[in-house]
Amino acid sequence: MTSHRRSEHLTRWRARQPAQAGPSVQPPGVELVDGLTQVKHRVSTDELVIAGRIGACTALCAMHVVVASPSDPGNRRCSTCAS
Repeated sequence: MTSHRRSEHLTRWRARQPAQAGPSVQPPGVELVDGLTQVKHRVSTDELVIAGRIGACTALCAMHVVVASPSDPGNRRCSTCAS
């Protein structure tokens, strides 16, 4: 007959496991790369629509962003947009 109780060893092992972190909170908007400076900026969804039409928009940090190719990874992130 098999016991359905947890062994003490398993109970102690689970008690030592670190608590899982909750989901990370993403800043609002979408990240776009500026084609001129290669810096990633955050853009609101309304500005993303404008960027789709004219190829440029205003980031959350108030910088004018000329949209780069979607495959461009960019060199660094804007510290103002990231916070």
